[in-house]
Amino acid sequence: MNICLAVMCYLLVFAEPVVLFVSGEAFAGAVTPVRIIGAVSLMSCVSYFVAMCILSPLGRERQMAVSSIAAAPVSVALNLLLGGPFGAVDAGVALLATEATVLRIELWCARDVPSSFVCPRDLACMVVSNAVAAAVSAGCAWLLATAFSAGPGAIAIAGLLVCAAVDIAAAAALRDDTALMLVGKVRAVLRRG
Repeated sequence: MNICLAVMCYLLVFAEPVVLFVSGEAFAGAVTPVRIIGAVSLMSCVSYFVAMCILSPLGRERQMAVSSIAAAPVSVALNLLLGGPFGAVDAGVALLATEATVLRIELWCARDVPSSFVCPRDLACMVVSNAVAAAVSAGCAWLLATAFSAGPGAIAIAGLLVCAAVDIAAAAALRDDTALMLVGKVRAVLRRG
């Protein structure tokens, strides 16, 4: 789930240089839809986690199916209502609302599962480390763009590297088990090398 949150944070900050680097100026209008898709990826990831790690092991596949079936009319209605002049933005909003509907129904179906299944400290650590990473990488991107006149490719790539490194470092500083394990593995490889 942390990777999906990291992708969303990265795309919120770096959608513009990514779009310009990958597709060029002609696709500058895709920046907002790319940001929306970052949020959709997070919703989908959390929904997948709830479905596969909570509902399915409890034999609640029917509830998983109901959540998807119930969200279908939301998707159709919003795509018809929002099929206006904003095109991809409208479609992105409809997709985001559809994924949010699926997730909300799955969470409602899993409401009787003890909350101890998901540790609030772990969630807080993910949010804080990704927020710090987004802020630091945004600052670095600004510095690259203003002080060094870097192009969108350099900003997108440097942003990705800084964002990932700061996210892992912040999570390790917050004593996140996965980040500590990753840092330990990197240290072991560097000692051998």
